[in-house]
Amino acid sequence: MNFEKPQIEILFEDAWWLVVNKPPGVMSQRGKRLLPNIVDLLKSPKSFLSAAHRLDTNVSGVLVLAKTAQSARFFHKLLLERRVRKLYRAILSNPFQRSWLPQCWINAGVKQGQKLILFPPFEQFTGPVKSCRLELSPLRAVENNLLAEIKLHTGVFHQIRAQCAFHNCPILGDTKYGGPRLSGRRLALHATQVTFPLRPGKTGHTMCASEPTWFEEVLATKSRPK
Repeated sequence: MNFEKPQIEILFEDAWWLVVNKPPGVMSQRGKRLLPNIVDLLKSPKSFLSAAHRLDTNVSGVLVLAKTAQSARFFHKLLLERRVRKLYRAILSNPFQRSWLPQCWINAGVKQGQKLILFPPFEQFTGPVKSCRLELSPLRAVENNLLAEIKLHTGVFHQIRAQCAFHNCPILGDTKYGGPRLSGRRLALHATQVTFPLRPGKTGHTMCASEPTWFEEVLATKSRPK
C-alpha cells in the first residue's frame, strides 16, 4: 500500500540519537497495521535505527530514536531507572482547577492494543497488577474543555488515555476511552518534552516540540458563542 510521505521535523541529532516531532497517523515502529512508521521513513540502508520508546499512532510529539544498539540499551536502562522525564499536553473534557497526582492500578497482563482496565488505589484485586501515576496540571479552561499539562511518573501502555478517562476527564478525540469525537480521527494528546542524559555520566538534555496549531483552533471553536 502506498502512502504519501509526511514531513518529519528533526529536533536533535548526533551519533547516538535522532529525535523527531512525530506527526499523528504514523507509527513509532513497524507493526501489524498497514501504516507508515517513523523508523522505515527515516532509516538509511544498512544503518541501525530503533524507536527508544513509543507514542501511540495518533499521538504526536517528541519521539527518541536510537541510532546504535548501545544507545538503545542505554535508553532502556534510563527508563528502568526512571531517569527519563516526559511532559505531554492534552485537551480534556470536564475541567478541573488544581494540579493533582492520581494513582491507579492496572492488570499487568494487558496486551498492546487492548483497552486498559483500571482500579482505584488500595482496592483488592486478584492477579498481577501495576501501579500507574501521573500529574495533571490545568493550563486553560474553555467551556467544558481544558488544556492540561501531564507529567508521567510511570510509563505504562495507554496510561495517560486510560487514567484521564478513569478520572472522568477523557481526552478529546479518544473514542476508545470515551472521549468526544474530533474530525479527522484526531487525538488531542501531544508529547511536548522529553528530558534524558545523552551519554552515561551526563546531565539531562531536554527536547521540545510545541503542541499542534489545531489545538488552539479546537479551543477557539469551543469558545465561540452559539
